[in-house]
Amino acid sequence: MATTSSGSGFDLDTFRRALEEGDTDTLISQFADDADIETVDRRTPPSAPTVIHGRDSIEYYMRQVYSTDTDHEILQCVMEGDHAAYTERCTYPDGLTVMSMTMLDLTDGRITHQSTVQAWDEEAPDTPQGPGVLAVCRGSNERRIYTACEDITGF
Repeated sequence: MATTSSGSGFDLDTFRRALEEGDTDTLISQFADDADIETVDRRTPPSAPTVIHGRDSIEYYMRQVYSTDTDHEILQCVMEGDHAAYTERCTYPDGLTVMSMTMLDLTDGRITHQSTVQAWDEEAPDTPQGPGVLAVCRGSNERRIYTACEDITGF
């Protein structure tokens, strides 16, 4: 059953599925024409955040984000009235991980403002076997550490 707020008409389950599966067309359709995305991280602090304005710019940004071979996993999500929030973990093939907390402002079932705070690993993690790569199989929960000598093609 879809999770929607009676006032917003926003379908959080559809949005979550689109984030995790990289369905950029569905993601983009969730934004209002004049929506904006504001991101704060180590490079762009609160006094000078990255701001992307308008659905066309958001579309370009989303297609860039999902053009990489990255596993997107929503760890938690909640919705109340005209707001939704979620925690996301993104894992790159080399093991680098990005964690983000995002708040969505909703109007008439569309996202009008997205605020994200994110942090990421500075380098790929070392494994008990030595420096390695954490491979995440897209579309599954399988994770395995590979040493530098193993073939990880297809991940």
